[in-house]
Amino acid sequence: MFFAIILALGSVSVAGYQFAQFWEGTKPQEIHMQAYLPENGGWIGNDLQVDSGRPVRLSIDGVQGAHAFAIAHTDVRSPSILPGQTTTIEFTAPEPGRYVLYCTVWCSPDHWRMRTVLDVVDPDEPDAPLHYVQDPQRYSLPLESLELDAPHPAEAWPEAPPSAAQGAALWPAVAPDATPGKILDALNWPLATPAQIFEQMASGELPEMAAASKLTAEEQWSLIAFLWQSGTTPDDLALGSNLYTQNCAACHGTTGQGDGFSASASPGTEPNFRDASMMAGASPALYYAKIARGGMGTGMPNWGTILTEDELWAVTDYLYSFMFDYGDLYGNGKAETSP
Repeated sequence: MFFAIILALGSVSVAGYQFAQFWEGTKPQEIHMQAYLPENGGWIGNDLQVDSGRPVRLSIDGVQGAHAFAIAHTDVRSPSILPGQTTTIEFTAPEPGRYVLYCTVWCSPDHWRMRTVLDVVDPDEPDAPLHYVQDPQRYSLPLESLELDAPHPAEAWPEAPPSAAQGAALWPAVAPDATPGKILDALNWPLATPAQIFEQMASGELPEMAAASKLTAEEQWSLIAFLWQSGTTPDDLALGSNLYTQNCAACHGTTGQGDGFSASASPGTEPNFRDASMMAGASPALYYAKIARGGMGTGMPNWGTILTEDELWAVTDYLYSFMFDYGDLYGNGKAETSP
């Protein structure tokens, strides 16, 4: 009888402990921060570390400037964070990893520095190493050979924005048995530059498009514009346009000419994406890698830990709409005459 009572009490104790653990796991993890301007510290507060799968209550006191934030690779977004107000947002902590928490409101010329990191740990393995959450790369790229920080001037470029519509009209006569996708694969896209393809096309080095060597330079560039247009979609260009407007236009300018309102605060000169001599010498892989890695001393932050793989390529695709005239496919991407 005595042992039965002891066993019963033990069972009650275990059940009580398990219930306490369960109850503790349902309580929100409290995190508190203060929002200053980035030059004065940005996000300041206790360590941003939470357990995966648990509810989180994050409160932010607005101190300087107007802000809002998003947590990369999650659906977590905050409302406006204003001086003198406390903003609270609740969410469930995602899978273990390091997530960038970044400001989504252009709060100052140093806006890009308004970032911090949310560490999400596995409660069963709290000491396991954490890595930034990123999508797998769509292509295997030799990033070390791309020379991201070197100039890449083209040896040939179009005098006026090439028309993708004209290229589409020429395509059946030039490459009746080859799809644009097949040609792009044969050209080693996204590592090839528009200038390299032009040289191959003009010299007749593309067997599937041998007839293109007899066309004018304007027509050849139009075929290249059609090829580039075929490598994307209207939806991707629209996504790239939105992301560019939100994150890039302040420095690079709404028309891509490097004349954004914050360009004067950049350590260097912003590139002009409407300069065909520059764009024709750069491969999509180079621009993708530059966006993902950042400008390394130019003031441009890395976006590889924030944007998804699809978003990185959407922005890359959109950059070429400053060089090529995509016409009705995407009206906002119509290029203007390069300087």
